[in-house]
Amino acid sequence: MAFHEIDFPRKIALGSTGGPVFSTSVIETFGGYEQRNQRWTYPRHEYDVSQALKDLADTEELRAFFMARQGKTHGFRFRDHRDYKAVQEATDPAVGDGVETEFQLQKTYSDGGGSRVRKIVKPVHGTTRIYVSGVLQANGWTIDETTGIVTFDAAPTGPVTATFWFDIPVRFDTDSMPTEIVIHGENLMRQSWNAIRLVEVRE
Repeated sequence: MAFHEIDFPRKIALGSTGGPVFSTSVIETFGGYEQRNQRWTYPRHEYDVSQALKDLADTEELRAFFMARQGKTHGFRFRDHRDYKAVQEATDPAVGDGVETEFQLQKTYSDGGGSRVRKIVKPVHGTTRIYVSGVLQANGWTIDETTGIVTFDAAPTGPVTATFWFDIPVRFDTDSMPTEIVIHGENLMRQSWNAIRLVEVRE
């Protein structure tokens, strides 16, 4: 399986539903107490784009995209418009030691009760801004937009942060496209495809 560095149709993505999904097993005792076991350390994002198909042009664009990805075979980029920006986020490692030159983009979600770090591997082209000790670095670094790794020409010293947009690597969760024609009046029709599920691809 290959990963295609191509965007899922943006107009259709705007009408999607979905987000992060955790996997937790819950065992209930006879006394009504619970034991919860977390199966996944990090959530996997899942989406459904079936409700976003508004006309025949949408379906035909999605059909071409589905055929080119060969169903589940090849992954692609998906923009979740509910969560696609990061501002002054700490990288990994968070502080340059004057030796390390490679830093991974990430985003941290936190509140008073805890936090969760999300590795970012698909930054959007041309959106990344890098800061060292709060100072914007106009040059002296490069970004691999297929992995989210920032490489400095010279190892920095001090906190490294980044501002960027990002996509999510996903794939279709089906190998079939069972569409049906829906007629509205005499001359208006569209095609319907129920439950078009996309799932995040992990490295």
